Amino acid sequence: MKKIVFFVLPLLFCLGACSEFLDTKSMGAANVNNYFNNDQEAIDIVKILYSDTADEARWGRDIFWEQCGANDVVFGRTYPELYPLSTLTMGTTEKYQNWIYSKCYSTMATAQWVIVHLEEKKAKTKLTEIETRTLGEAYFFRALLHFTIAYRHGLGDLGVPFKPWEEYEDGYNNEIPPQQPSVIDNYMYILSDFKKAEEYLPWNGSIEATYGRADIGRAHKVSAIAYQAKVWAYMATWDIICKERNLEPWKEVETLVNRLENEFGRGLNPSFSQLWSSEFEDFWNKECCFSFPAAGGTFGTSQASGIVFAGIVLDYSGWVTTDGQNYSGWGQFKPTADIYNEMAKDNHEVDENGKPIKNERLAKSILEYGDVFPFLGEYFAYTDMSNVEAGFQINKYMDAFKHDQAVAKGYIPTSLNRCTPRVNFHMIRFAELMLFRAEACLHLYGTDKYGDINAIRRRSGLVEKTNPSWADLYHERRCELAFEMTDHLHDLKRWVVTGEQGVNLGALYDLAYTELTTHPTTRQTQWSPVKGIVTDKDGNVMYNEDGTPVFDYLYCRPVEKGGKLVCEYFANEGDRKMTSVEVDSVDPVYGYGVKDGKFIPYYARRNNPGAEWKEVPYPAYETPVKEWKTNKIAFKYSDTEITASGGVYKQVEY
Repeated sequence: MKKIVFFVLPLLFCLGACSEFLDTKSMGAANVNNYFNNDQEAIDIVKILYSDTADEARWGRDIFWEQCGANDVVFGRTYPELYPLSTLTMGTTEKYQNWIYSKCYSTMATAQWVIVHLEEKKAKTKLTEIETRTLGEAYFFRALLHFTIAYRHGLGDLGVPFKPWEEYEDGYNNEIPPQQPSVIDNYMYILSDFKKAEEYLPWNGSIEATYGRADIGRAHKVSAIAYQAKVWAYMATWDIICKERNLEPWKEVETLVNRLENEFGRGLNPSFSQLWSSEFEDFWNKECCFSFPAAGGTFGTSQASGIVFAGIVLDYSGWVTTDGQNYSGWGQFKPTADIYNEMAKDNHEVDENGKPIKNERLAKSILEYGDVFPFLGEYFAYTDMSNVEAGFQINKYMDAFKHDQAVAKGYIPTSLNRCTPRVNFHMIRFAELMLFRAEACLHLYGTDKYGDINAIRRRSGLVEKTNPSWADLYHERRCELAFEMTDHLHDLKRWVVTGEQGVNLGALYDLAYTELTTHPTTRQTQWSPVKGIVTDKDGNVMYNEDGTPVFDYLYCRPVEKGGKLVCEYFANEGDRKMTSVEVDSVDPVYGYGVKDGKFIPYYARRNNPGAEWKEVPYPAYETPVKEWKTNKIAFKYSDTEITASGGVYKQVEY
């Protein structure tokens, strides 16, 4: 059966759109058979792979919607069409999953085309150094995109569509790719591609020695080896099939991570917080294996390079400095009370008042109500002002926002539509690989043979564990890698599926199963007295007849009137003015009004950094109950994909 599908069309579009990169004939048409005549053509076409992969439709944002199916993040704004992802009741019409599926295959087509043509050229003549690197990058991205589809849509007894173009005798003929019998078959193709990428990609002892400043961010040998380890770890999910095929994935994981450590000098960065620095000199540490570096606004454009995810987690309203600076994000993902409480288990010190001191990993990862943080050169106390209240904000990627005049200095771009703050956005780092090795060793030897769990804990000043267990592995992967593109949801799924095959995972199975089948909790602030401008807490202006607050929160706008400082308080809805009080000053961090050296009490909720709160189920989807079935490890294919295949493709059934 043949049909023309999206696997080819996007490539032709790219070649047409990038005609300035191509050798053209008199009619001005791009001749794809007369390509790779010089290094610049190789450099130009591989840009498609990087730019498409980092766009919003994939790791920029859309792939992260799925993580709301675990209990670490919830939607910060109202998206009822996405709630089936969170309740594990998804079907065949989830637009983002279908979009990611299509986009991965379309960019994979570009990689396929590059591989075929450069392999043909290599068979005839020696490739240049740049062309060799380009061939490695094409194998790397074909593997990475194929892997993204395979583990999210594949099952042990039902793989995903794939066939390398070089396996077609007379060249790819628009034939519909076969659906592999098992996702294990897909993984073997993916591993083969990553191994070829390892062969062709460069490495000169470090990332900076391998690439100049203009090329840092490209894949290299370490990137290809790191992903091989992750593929083997995911393959181990299907324990029965691996044994039938005499595959030993956990031994492969151990070997590959050891290679990265011993042959390539990979290890932990001394500081957890420094991993998320906004200074270029901190980007290329030995923990980095593959990343999408964001330059902020350095290159003088409103839409600078990098991953937009690091910017969209910023609160939807932002905060306004005394000189009028403001920058707001999209506020689309927020941490839960579940992940905060899990990370807080590592607090082991208290201050002079007996209050727990946050450990470095928690403090760097999450902002909670009342946390004082730097923003555009000033300090603010965090309040949750976005659409849906959760009580927290992701803090991991906030370093670029601390600078005064951050836009002018190039730390963040001018555009709010594509905010890519300056950060080295890690796609896979050595800490994750150490945790894969720890998992491998728990399987192989019943102990964390290399001390990986405690090494990671020591790095953040945490108390070490005695004989780390499966429960400790769960805790470390969840806390160390929180809010990264490591796929916590799939960790839960693969652990449960592994346990369902009779593999003893101790407490790990129960912890993963519980998280998969319960709803997350969040913090909801209560109407509480705070220090600030006087209001009448019993007045009808502030309360409805049933006693419920009219408004979620107020905010203060300090103005000067007749030589006197006045705090005008407004409701959050329609800038409705509520009260106006003369003050001597306004506290620069908390926004409290000060009169005669004293704060003046008022009542507030969401704008009150010190408000009382209670933990409640995330209100948007308390029902239905989350139910687990083995096949829910995979997303379904869209109905369109099944129909277009003419019945060749089988659907994932729950």
